[in-house]
Amino acid sequence: QQDERGRRVVQLSGGDVLVLSATNSTDDYTPHAWLHRMDSAANPVWSTTIEDEPLLQPVDAVEHADGLITVLGMRFGGVAQAYDWGWYTLNSDGDFLAETHWGTDAWDLPVRTMLRNDTLWSVGTSYSTGAGDAWVTAHVWVNEAWSLVHSGAVGSTSLEEHVVDAAYMGDTLLVLTSILEP
Repeated sequence: QQDERGRRVVQLSGGDVLVLSATNSTDDYTPHAWLHRMDSAANPVWSTTIEDEPLLQPVDAVEHADGLITVLGMRFGGVAQAYDWGWYTLNSDGDFLAETHWGTDAWDLPVRTMLRNDTLWSVGTSYSTGAGDAWVTAHVWVNEAWSLVHSGAVGSTSLEEHVVDAAYMGDTLLVLTSILEP
């Protein structure tokens, strides 16, 4: 009806995939995350939307060992708060279970989330210091919700950095950035 945009395909256990999209085809014409789980033969298993006002775009997702799925999204927190990060946890049938938000008073742009040793690590760019900085958060699952245990900048440069991607290599978190020089 309006504007649908594919964002990412995430491999799930058993050969299933989770397709992350954003849609404006809603009653109030505001974007929502639109998720589709497909089996290994690309047959639909379920689809659902995540509504978080105002504005939500899914960025990445991880599947837990118990079948839960957590989607990392970018949400607009208002002019004063700009963009924030949101984590939305669903059960294996796509039913919504919990949400957690994090953000500074500046633009915070999420890029990647990874589940490692029962900790949910998320990486993105934050403008909380004025320039773009690579930023990492860590959450643990407590009482059916994500609880923040760490957030902070990684690396040190006075130049503007944009996080492009991240991955674990052994026990080391690698963060790929692009640096903008004046």
